[in-house]
Amino acid sequence: MYEKQRRKPGGVITLLRSDGTILARAPDDPRLLGQAITGVTLPGAQLLQKEQAVVLEESSDKQRRQFTSYSSVPDFPLLVAVSVAYDEALALWQKQTLWILMLATCVTVPLAVVAFRSLQLLRTLANQDAELQHLATTDRLTGVSSRQHFVAAFHAQLQQAERAQRPLSILVVDIDFFKRINDGYGHATGDQALISFAEAATTCLRGADMIGRLGAGEFAMLLLDTDISAAIAVAERIRKAVADISIPTENGTVQFTVSVGASQASATDQSFEDVLKRAIEALHAARASGPDQLAVV
Repeated sequence: MYEKQRRKPGGVITLLRSDGTILARAPDDPRLLGQAITGVTLPGAQLLQKEQAVVLEESSDKQRRQFTSYSSVPDFPLLVAVSVAYDEALALWQKQTLWILMLATCVTVPLAVVAFRSLQLLRTLANQDAELQHLATTDRLTGVSSRQHFVAAFHAQLQQAERAQRPLSILVVDIDFFKRINDGYGHATGDQALISFAEAATTCLRGADMIGRLGAGEFAMLLLDTDISAAIAVAERIRKAVADISIPTENGTVQFTVSVGASQASATDQSFEDVLKRAIEALHAARASGPDQLAVV
């Protein structure tokens, strides 16, 4: 049976005792007969009880590593062992792994680039959407709410106030003689007057309140949970804050006043226009009394 075994070119078949002594070898080498193999771990008698096993063997200096497959011979107390060098056994697997890694890299890198570019595009679109939303809801010059956004917000707050039975008031404020400021000092000074008014008025409001620009020099304030008496107090604070505004120009210092119309929403109001109409009537009454006046309807 030993002589009939086939071996690959370069392979060796060795018949050993359990203590590692060489009994026979193919190809034949008489010098090794009777010598004991050293430097490797033999399976020992315990493997004789197993049908098969695979172990990784290393020399004591770890310079030589090999896989050895042991299989017991059913009719004899012998083991058939097939050994292959560690690097040779893993060469095909390492080559396949390298190709898999290269393929994964070739796929992953473009996908990562696409994902990164897509993320940048989404961020750009989000920023553009936020910018468009800001432009749609904000007055470009003063930074307060645009007329359209203010009206929509007022409608929503009016419905909530009616359901909760809470007071809600509106102030309509107009800069007195605003056209004279534009014509006499230039549009740049007129723009600065609008900006200064919006900043001063905002400081007189609470965080939940809202200010919007309705027209050239006309603004509206939405005052939540505020009855008309409290709204009048807010209007007086705004008039006082505006009186402190001073805009230096080449032609002298510009100061201005405002006229204010105030109105409180009622249960019969169905829309923003109903409340706004009364507030504008109050504003006209204030103007009729002269600049820097307040009226209530």
